[in-house]
Amino acid sequence: MLKYSEGESFFHKLDPRTKLFFFISLSVLSLLSTSIIYLSSVFAFTLIVFLANRLSFQKIKSFSKFFIILSIFVVILQGFFYPLGKTILSPIPITLEGLAFGFAISLRLFTILLSLSVLMLTTKQKYLLEALGNFIPKDFALSLTTAFRFIPIIEEEARTIIISQEARGLKRRGKMKLTAYFPIIVPLFAKALTRAKNLAISVESRGFGRKRTKYDLKMKPKDWLVVAGTLAFGLCLLFFHPV
Repeated sequence: MLKYSEGESFFHKLDPRTKLFFFISLSVLSLLSTSIIYLSSVFAFTLIVFLANRLSFQKIKSFSKFFIILSIFVVILQGFFYPLGKTILSPIPITLEGLAFGFAISLRLFTILLSLSVLMLTTKQKYLLEALGNFIPKDFALSLTTAFRFIPIIEEEARTIIISQEARGLKRRGKMKLTAYFPIIVPLFAKALTRAKNLAISVESRGFGRKRTKYDLKMKPKDWLVVAGTLAFGLCLLFFHPV
């Protein structure tokens, strides 16, 4: 989940700053409008890039499940409580405008998820850190990239703890389903704190902030081609579907 995936695709060979520009541009475009046609176009473009680089949905399976559940909840919630809804779908007091708005928000979420996946799955952490360091302070860049790096590690640890607890007789069904998560959350939280402490000691011992290995990042013609293509898509989209 959002862990770098080895590959030789077109995006794998791009400068990390180009991929960062792609992610920010698509995220900003998805936030500019709630039009379903507009957001569908942005989502379709992002999906084409994701598939063209031979990225697997298995890599974002966990995130996808969460976003699907969240999207269904948002659509239903907006259908009932959207303040500008007028077209009521009887016999249920749910509005068509609310459902459309909820669906638009869902498209926005999935666009950001896919564009972020393209960035994270095709970029090694050290190069992403170097790219972010050109725009934000190095400490913030390290915190941000480390947070994304540890998401799959924590997920794997949670899976290991669940298997271990179930082998000891833990049951997550019936009335005990909610309380059964405590034997999982407590050791997971303890391991996360220990890992964070060890990481802090490791970073300090390596002299982070005083001396650091710099990677030579250089924009190539194909990078500028992607930047130009992303800008062209955004301008065309805004021209044909004004926000």
